[in-house]
Amino acid sequence: MVNLSDIRYMELLILFLDIAWTYFLMQNMDHFKDAAWRLDQAEKMLKNSHGPNQERLIAVKGGACPEMVIYARLFLLQAIVAYHSQSTSRTPVQTCYLHFVRRRRSRQVFVGQDRRED
Repeated sequence: MVNLSDIRYMELLILFLDIAWTYFLMQNMDHFKDAAWRLDQAEKMLKNSHGPNQERLIAVKGGACPEMVIYARLFLLQAIVAYHSQSTSRTPVQTCYLHFVRRRRSRQVFVGQDRRED
């Protein structure tokens, strides 16, 4: 039986992710500190709910865990906040995202230089 408080807990967690995403879409750097706080709270909530290494989630769901999408959203948003705040402490996911962004930008510059109008 599903506990109503568990549903509300996950709804609050998703609300934190949605608010952080909205701050990013607004492109207002003043809100990034609040977004970072909300993402930290969401990460703590996930760890409390699923375990530090998602062991409770995997034990209940097995190999197919649609809830892992929430982790992907969280890590992506944390990477975006870290990128825009020039944070020096990064998680491996944030480092990977930053590497991807830099490669993409350098590739765009390279491709842009190759195109010449005659």
